[in-house]
Amino acid sequence: MCRRDARCYPASVKGMLCRLVVVGVVLLSPTPSAAGSRALNDFAATEDSQHHGEAVEGAAAWQFALARSLAAEGETEAALEAWRSAVELAPAEPYVRLEFGRFLGRVGRSAEARRQAAEALRLAPDDPDVLRSAADVLLGVSRQEPAALVEAKAALESLAAARPHDVATLFDLGRVLFELGRWEDAARWFERAADEQPGNRALQSYRVSALLEAKQTDRAVEVLEEVLAHDAAFLNGRLQLASLLSDRGEHRRAVEVLSSAPAGQRDDRELRWQLAGQQYRIGELEAALATVEALLAEDPERLRERILRGLILSALGRDQEAARLYESLLAERPRNLDLARQLVKLHERNDRPEAAEEVLRQLEKRLREAGETELGVQARFELLSHLWRRRAWDELIDAAEPAADDPESPLHLEALIFTVEALHRSGRSERALERLTASQAIPLPRRLSEQAQILFDLGRDRAAAAVLQSLVDLDQPEALLAATRVLHGEGAYVEARPHLERILELAPDSTEALYWLGATYERSGDFRRAGEVFGRLLELDPQHAPALNYLGYMWAERGENLDRALELVRRAVAQEPDNGAYVDSLGWAHFQLGNYHQARVLLERAVRLMPDDAVVAEHLGDVYRHLGESGRARRQYRRALELDGDNREQVRQKLERLRESL
Repeated sequence: MCRRDARCYPASVKGMLCRLVVVGVVLLSPTPSAAGSRALNDFAATEDSQHHGEAVEGAAAWQFALARSLAAEGETEAALEAWRSAVELAPAEPYVRLEFGRFLGRVGRSAEARRQAAEALRLAPDDPDVLRSAADVLLGVSRQEPAALVEAKAALESLAAARPHDVATLFDLGRVLFELGRWEDAARWFERAADEQPGNRALQSYRVSALLEAKQTDRAVEVLEEVLAHDAAFLNGRLQLASLLSDRGEHRRAVEVLSSAPAGQRDDRELRWQLAGQQYRIGELEAALATVEALLAEDPERLRERILRGLILSALGRDQEAARLYESLLAERPRNLDLARQLVKLHERNDRPEAAEEVLRQLEKRLREAGETELGVQARFELLSHLWRRRAWDELIDAAEPAADDPESPLHLEALIFTVEALHRSGRSERALERLTASQAIPLPRRLSEQAQILFDLGRDRAAAAVLQSLVDLDQPEALLAATRVLHGEGAYVEARPHLERILELAPDSTEALYWLGATYERSGDFRRAGEVFGRLLELDPQHAPALNYLGYMWAERGENLDRALELVRRAVAQEPDNGAYVDSLGWAHFQLGNYHQARVLLERAVRLMPDDAVVAEHLGDVYRHLGESGRARRQYRRALELDGDNREQVRQKLERLRESL
């Protein structure tokens, strides 16, 4: 069997090509000798006694060798002429055409190369060596001649039938199918090639890539697990498996995969980087910090490690350190919007609104001065959002109105909505209604829902209900969702249910409608149906963090399905490790399971992340009470009362019971 990169010829042209080798050696010599030239002339001459066919064969061989010599010296046009003469003299020889096709491909004459390969295949459709060489020519020109890819596929399929164990053929066929977008078929051919060479890591990588393109992530994970079971030293496979598990939200499994690397690989920088990220996501924050700080000790300037360190410090509640780090990073990269967002979040959490505002105003200024208009618009939106969170209504109106008054502004719609909301929240509701009803830029569902909400807040319930009905009458998913949000804001959960059910008739896979329906059932006290709806949502989107948290917390609060609740909220926290609400849910699930020390660590973090939340303070007080730390429990309960949440009555009762127990 010929090697893939060899020129393989059948016996039918053996005589011609043996002579061709002699001539080729002479012609391809850098400085042919006189004797060599005479030999060439002697070869070219044919005696009258030779058969006509042999004379043609000799002349073809001459032209063949001459073409190769001229090609080697860069004489493209002369080489082309010689090649064409060789083909004319030996039109039935597929190998002459194949060599000509290779040359044509090299000099950019792709269409002609493709025709020569096709003719060679027509002349010898069952010859494995012709199939191999023709496929090579076709693959070589496929970028310029896309149809050649399909022809190469046909040649390779015939070759695979003749040589079913040839790895190169199986691999190339997989590659062609991959390029054609037939990823499942490509994966099968890569699998066959890998079966022939089980230890070939490149083949397994191609196979996994094809499976991923085919959306067969579960199978890709299985393949990588199988490969690593037999080849634990396959570092790239290990890293890819950890990444896939992370994408599926299985961060603990990703940590296990990375941690189980052979000792010789545990110092690999990429492995440690991935490990730090996964440890951060599962809440092993001290371990993550140690890992990333070790990486920074080796290279203190690496941006991604510095950013991750800031995220970890933030999740640990070490906000001052995190803020200093982000300030230094932003000083180095003064137009980086993501760094600014992180710093603003830290300033907001530590009650430094003016500092947060200054970060965003300076960022917007720098971006506009640098001509980065789109990022400047995003920075302005971040500023408006910050002012909204601050409830700085007058400042928000001042910042939003220029864009709200300019229909050409990229922020026109957003600024209008911010302006209307700020007017209403600051007691200028009639002005808000005027602004709202006068604007055609705000989409009708949003416009009507905002109008209904303002009317409800003003106590004009009948007018609000009429606007809400006009919203429902649109009978569109977006309009019905808008109506649902208004009804939820009014506590009208039963009234919201039919609208959500109608959305699911129109759009059965609407995860937003399912989320609101699950919340509707939960707030109406129908916990069984709430669980069913959230379960359906998570089947559609297993990484829907709000649903993971809602269902997990609902079960934890009720003391039901606690192991499952713990798993769900862990997955939510893994997506947003410094989301205080999610960390609180995780801590509460541990509390309900009796894991008080773990609950304490998490809830202390949650209090640092959400210092103004009365429920989180109450939860931490409950942990302290169960750990026998009555003084700390009282302080948290008192803090919860100061925050004046909806839980104040039950917190008063807990404080009273603590006093009675003294």
